[in-house]
This record gives sequence, structure tokens and C-alpha cells, in this order.
Amino acid sequence: MYNIYSMAEKSTLIYDGACKFCIQNVSFLERVLGTIFEKRSFREDGFIQEFPNVPLSECEQTVILLTSDGTKYKGAEAFVKLCQTKGGAY
Repeated sequence: MYNIYSMAEKSTLIYDGACKFCIQNVSFLERVLGTIFEKRSFREDGFIQEFPNVPLSECEQTVILLTSDGTKYKGAEAFVKLCQTKGGAY
């Protein structure tokens, strides 16, 4: 079965690169989890072309995690899923 969200080997965390709260939380995840995920601001040039099936209206509402197996998680669930991939009692 083809999954429209399966695009990369690593999971991709989509966030608002103009939101200080979002930037701080993504930076925290990078410090804690390392390089287990790619981060992409939906405000970057080329985002729409690279992720045509991710509506900007969703991106403007919350963070979105697209996993390497094609699963999509939003909001706090996205952060929890990322933490679970690293291990630990999240």
C-alpha cells in the first residue's frame, strides 16, 4: 500500500519556524534526542513542493510528525512518539 506521508528514512517533525515556542521546543528535542529526526519549518522555501499532501492549515495549528513508516502524529502526541523512539518511559 502506498502511503503519501512516507518520504524519508528518518521521521520528519514539521513546525512553525517563526514561532519562538515551537523553535525552543524543537531545539530541546534535538538536545535530548539527537539526530533521530529531521526538522522542517513549514515556512521554508520549497516546503509545499516537498510535502504537497500536508495541508498548511494543519501546519499552522500544531506540530506534525511524519514517521519513516508513513504514520502521521500531531501536537503533543508527536513529541511523545519521538521520545518513545529513543527509549525510556515517556
